[in-house]
Amino acid sequence: MDAVLEIEFPVITKGRIEQDAIEYARMKISKTLLHSSATVTHATVRLTREPDPARDRPAIAEVTLSMKGRVIRAHVGAASMPEAIDLLDARLRRRIEEANDRRRALSMRHRDDGPGEWRHGAIPSERPARFDRHIDERELVRHKSFAVAHQTIDEAAFDLESLDHDFFLFRDERSDSDAVIWRFEGHYGLIEVDPNASPTPDTVADVEQMSIPVPTIDVEAAIEHLDVEGGPFVFFLNVETGRGNVVYFRYDGHYGLIEPAE
Repeated sequence: MDAVLEIEFPVITKGRIEQDAIEYARMKISKTLLHSSATVTHATVRLTREPDPARDRPAIAEVTLSMKGRVIRAHVGAASMPEAIDLLDARLRRRIEEANDRRRALSMRHRDDGPGEWRHGAIPSERPARFDRHIDERELVRHKSFAVAHQTIDEAAFDLESLDHDFFLFRDERSDSDAVIWRFEGHYGLIEVDPNASPTPDTVADVEQMSIPVPTIDVEAAIEHLDVEGGPFVFFLNVETGRGNVVYFRYDGHYGLIEPAE
């Protein structure tokens, strides 16, 4: 078993957050990190209280940690901050379990264990509701993909779960092209630039290869597609770079753009 580092971590707050909630978050997450079987080198907790009283889940709790060179993230929303912290702790424990199981899961090239083996059953979604921002107020926020240069589909599915994302942009090692994997009706959907360029994948994860056209357009046109179709995202080939990009609606109501990291 790897050594466990007892680390201090910041609790960053936004909005009206009681000191008791900060201490509760520190206590809960500290216990989870100390019981991890892998080395945790850094962690950050964020607690946010949205000011809009009409929101169903105004209390948002997030954690990001580095574990053996990998980034693990959890993000939940709840009616109260203690509830959000409890949900966050439960989700983080599961993320750590998944990371600990990765080597075993990726060594299995069959489906004997059924769909979603590394998820250990269904996880209730407690995502914060997306803010319905007026179209004239939306801004574009750019991010780089965390994916390595090339990945198997199983590795991409695992990173999607570890980062607690709804979708994940990566470079498929089979086709040497950009692709997107996302949660789709209880399993995973996969969109590739050319789904016929490589054979149907043999994966541990339950993945459905989708025949969805990938348009070659610019970012502005992709955002127009997103507004018309209503989401959750648009995968496209950026006409300026020739690489796969994703535009999507962020929880704050702005547009997000994911570009591959060179």
